[in-house]
Amino acid sequence: MGCNCKNKKTTTPPTIKMTDGSTIIVPETTGIPYNRSELEDIRIYLDSDAKSEIGKKLLVDWTRRYFGEEIIGGYCDPNCIARTRKRLELAERVLNEYENKK
Repeated sequence: MGCNCKNKKTTTPPTIKMTDGSTIIVPETTGIPYNRSELEDIRIYLDSDAKSEIGKKLLVDWTRRYFGEEIIGGYCDPNCIARTRKRLELAERVLNEYENKK
């Protein structure tokens, strides 16, 4: 008797491929992993002059959840902020398209 190891199926969660080469993990239950309020909170943090710890935690968590390959440490430098802005804009576009299709 074999272990039937060759026939084991693993399911990978659906993803959205971003133009910067990264991917967003999409939960199967909602279709879109984030909501408009969450995107607005990220935008407010990026636009603020005084970066709060709460906002930084939100940015780190958002990036880790939807762009798992990038881990933001203690500081998001100008390149990190520019990359996050591009991701935010694309995420908003994807959300708009999803809402328009509903």
